[in-house]
Amino acid sequence: MPDRSFSPRTVAEAFGVSESSLKRWCDRGAIQTSKTAGGHRKIPRSSILDFARHQGMRLARPELIGLPTLDDVISDSIEESFEQALRSILEGRMDDFRRCLIQLFLSGHAIWELGDKLIARIMKEVGHRWECAEVDVYQERLGCEIITRCLYELRGMVKPPAADAPLAIGGTPAGDPYSLASTLVELVLSEHGYRAVNLGSNVPLSSLERAIDRLRPRLFWLSVSAIDDVPTFVEQYNELFAKHGQQVPIILGGRALSEEVRGEIQYAVFCDRLSILNTFLSTLQPQSQHAPAVQRNS
Repeated sequence: MPDRSFSPRTVAEAFGVSESSLKRWCDRGAIQTSKTAGGHRKIPRSSILDFARHQGMRLARPELIGLPTLDDVISDSIEESFEQALRSILEGRMDDFRRCLIQLFLSGHAIWELGDKLIARIMKEVGHRWECAEVDVYQERLGCEIITRCLYELRGMVKPPAADAPLAIGGTPAGDPYSLASTLVELVLSEHGYRAVNLGSNVPLSSLERAIDRLRPRLFWLSVSAIDDVPTFVEQYNELFAKHGQQVPIILGGRALSEEVRGEIQYAVFCDRLSILNTFLSTLQPQSQHAPAVQRNS
């Protein structure tokens, strides 16, 4: 989703403050702005949201900057919002889940928190109910689609990386059609200031190897939720690592990478949770050029 920009007057109304107060924040550099060709000040939505999250500012009229109204969202707490979010996924109500996710994001929760503490829990519960014949296949597929669409929208709310930010690329290998985990990794990397590019799902390792050759990323990730043939995967992955693993840190994750499989391959870090990825990225340089997301109790 492109990063839309708004006039100071519109942004002031969205916050419920005077335009003069809003302009003072901009003059202090608290909110990043740009100028049109005619010299008029414009404020990117990502800058508005970055300011709101880190200052704990609530939007009085979020609809003025293209966000849903949030009046019916239960809580800023992930734990307290879980049942509402789960119900919206099970019932296929995308608008309700969208409101819940955006409210939690605006409340300062980092992407890794939303992934680990909300989305992963929802998908685990949906899977459990499917095994118990309480949920149909279409509900699980629709739930994944709803979450993916909402994450795509969230991607447009994360502050864009600097023009010279390090590049990170990744995806899922051939035989793995699952995109949700890789999408979340892309978002976590973006929040850390990387130019993160998700190459998609079901991509042959040979093609991913060529992508590393041509794009020369600083980091590479591979999410592996399914493997067609383990010996073939191990052989092809080891070829990729032998060529690039010493120059490009390779981040692995996914339920298909069992201890047995991991014992046959090399990698920089294995992340079975986004919190591990977040910690790993925090140790690297350069880090995000803007303040980290405010941590809130869940």
